[in-house]
Amino acid sequence: MRYISFLILLTVFVACSKKDNYLNAHHDNYQTELVELSNLQINEYAPKSNSLNEFDEEADWIELYNPTDAEIIIAAESWSLTDNENQPEKYFIPACSIPAKGHLVIWCDGQDLIQKDFHANFKLSGHGERIALYHAGNLIDEIEFDDEVKKNVSYGRINDGNIDWKVFESPSPGISNQLSDNYAETIQ
Repeated sequence: MRYISFLILLTVFVACSKKDNYLNAHHDNYQTELVELSNLQINEYAPKSNSLNEFDEEADWIELYNPTDAEIIIAAESWSLTDNENQPEKYFIPACSIPAKGHLVIWCDGQDLIQKDFHANFKLSGHGERIALYHAGNLIDEIEFDDEVKKNVSYGRINDGNIDWKVFESPSPGISNQLSDNYAETIQ
């Protein structure tokens, strides 16, 4: 009887050890995935834009950029954008994917719909505000701009994903900032 009890205990111990190893390995992969996901960033925005959305209406927009070498899958209600720090989940980005080194444009026209493009339920203020990107309620990236924004320009990272920002005389929603040679001035 002791021998059988010992075998049962040994079997349970081995099974639990394998499960722990699996969970630890899975957790490590999950952490790596989160690190990569946190690289998604606000890359360019236009708060007083004359860019036309798919309805041929002038609309503000925010461009997100995936600087990684892997596609980022956005699950429904996992990523959000806001212009109100008290509402981090003001606009959930619909389920989609952003290819490696790819861009996603969100029109900030207050329409809150999905047609050919994504349309957020808020507009950007030309008088300054904070734009923030969240993943699962965690702040990933944010931009604050003042009330001195110019009309018909955009503000973007000098090269996709770069830390430095420039004013673009010709906004480039959905197009690499590295292809743009229209820098007007550096933003501090």
